[in-house]
Amino acid sequence: MRIRAAILNLFSNIEAKAALVTVSESMFVSIFQQSLLSEQEKQKYKDKLIYIIPDKSYHNEQFTVKAEWSNILSLPESAKLLY
Repeated sequence: MRIRAAILNLFSNIEAKAALVTVSESMFVSIFQQSLLSEQEKQKYKDKLIYIIPDKSYHNEQFTVKAEWSNILSLPESAKLLY
């Protein structure tokens, strides 16, 4: 999945505390039905947070991944912590 690669790339190259991943509503549902990261990847990035945010304006497999450095996040109510 391209989202997985984008998240791993972000954490490998940037010292961000969290990843904010905005996705289409259909992708939002499918992400929580499957394991996005392997157990090894979860362990490697255990100090990182990954929030998934559904967006009605995103189509099918459209997504964005944004790095976040702050301890205080302003997230929409629809955001859900993945890991």
